[in-house]
Formats: sequence, C-alpha cells, structure tokens
Amino acid sequence: MRVAILVFLFCLSGCQGTGQIKTVQSGYYESAMPLYLSFDSTHHLITGYIEIHSDEPKDKFVCQLYFTGKIIPGDKIPIIFHQYSIDTTKSYTGWMLINSATEVTIKSDELLMPCSNLIDISNGEEVELKETRPYTKIAILKVSKQNLFKAPDKGSQLKSYVIQNDPLGIIKEEGEWLLIRYLRNEKIEAWLPKTSIW
Repeated sequence: MRVAILVFLFCLSGCQGTGQIKTVQSGYYESAMPLYLSFDSTHHLITGYIEIHSDEPKDKFVCQLYFTGKIIPGDKIPIIFHQYSIDTTKSYTGWMLINSATEVTIKSDELLMPCSNLIDISNGEEVELKETRPYTKIAILKVSKQNLFKAPDKGSQLKSYVIQNDPLGIIKEEGEWLLIRYLRNEKIEAWLPKTSIW
C-alpha cells in the first residue's frame, strides 16, 4: 500500500489581517471529503486531519492530510501544504476560509500530487460540521510505535498501540501525558506520552 502524507502549515506569524478573530467548532466535518478539525480557543490554534482511500483493488492508496496553524483577524488564512513521501518533499500554497463557526472552505493553489486523483481542492472544498468533538488538538504520532496506557502512569500499559503517522485527537493534557482518541476508530481512548506526537 502506498501512502502520501501532506502537512498543512497555516501562517503562524507575520500575517496581516483586519477584523475580529473568528472561531470554529472542534469536530468531524464532511462534504466530498471527511475532515477532523480542532480549535484551541486560548491560543487561536487550529489543527486538523483528512484521510481518503482509493477504491482501486490493484493499487491501494491512502492520502493523509495534516494541517496546523493560527487563526488571524479576518476571514482568510494563508496556508502552505507540505507533502512528505519516501523520495520527495514538495510544498504548495493555499488558504482556509472560515465561513462560520461550523463551516470552512479549504483551497490549494494547485493540484496536490499524488493525492489529486483522490482529492482536488484547487477549486476550494467547503466542509460542514457533522458532529462536535472534545479535541483540543489533532496530532500525528512521530515515533515508529507507541503503546497505549489506561491511565497517565507507566504501570498501566495496555496491549494496544499506535504506529507512526497514525491520526490522534487530543482530549486533555495531564503533566507529560495526553488523553487521546484514535481517529480511525474513536472508540479507542487511552493515554500516551506527550513526547510521542508532533
């Protein structure tokens, strides 16, 4: 199975804008593509995740899109898409438009290769909130493998684990620990060390 990973970096500093800071609700958004979005109201940070699978049985392909940034005054947030794969690194520009607290539009300035056969947001893609979530941040696992824990304690290790690039919804932080849900199966809720995520 081939996997392409894209990281969206919103304009974190030096961006100019006018007007009030807009907010969005944390949750599961959907239209032509599914999207998990999280908003940290304290720091005006926004993070999210999109995952789309091909239906081709001979050439299974997964497109994973990660994004993070800071909401600035005004409606439009400049973004840079970074694609990381085994043999290449490429950047793309684009933006995110906050239409309302429950609706956003994401647009890239060009096709996101090689994900363009599964998702084309070069003309903009509007997504609406379907279900709220308690996430303060969406993150990905940076280590090759991480065991999960029943409590924020090394003595409570479970048999289950997550692997590198797995998508996680952060619910809360306690010291050096994070309470997470696994976004591919949100029934899985457990603790892991803060140092294991990007």
